[in-house]
Amino acid sequence: MNEPPLEAEAGGWRLALFEPRAGATVGPRANLCYEVAGASREPEVVLEVTLLAEGSTNGVLTVLVDGSVGRGSMQVDLGPSPPGRYDVRVQLIINGAAVDGVTVTVPGVTVSDDAPPEGCR
Repeated sequence: MNEPPLEAEAGGWRLALFEPRAGATVGPRANLCYEVAGASREPEVVLEVTLLAEGSTNGVLTVLVDGSVGRGSMQVDLGPSPPGRYDVRVQLIINGAAVDGVTVTVPGVTVSDDAPPEGCR
């Protein structure tokens, strides 16, 4: 059964996150599957991916990754973080500015060197 994506929408922008899922195990190069929609046709899209200590707002690692409008996937290098369980927060940034209210947090993601290969569903 396909689970619906985690979504956030505000200011004319929408971010949907398909992978990773809550409780997933990912490797140090995690696959992020997403969709971005908005009013502007060719904006500069960046996703700010932050590993948070599980259940906390304290960031352990933040990575900025270039994205695009539409559906896509990207590799996020989580290698500098120690293995363990984290909440993963993804903030949409358009043309250099964070879009207020367009943040998705995936709870309980395990980062492990032994994770199986990932892909988008």
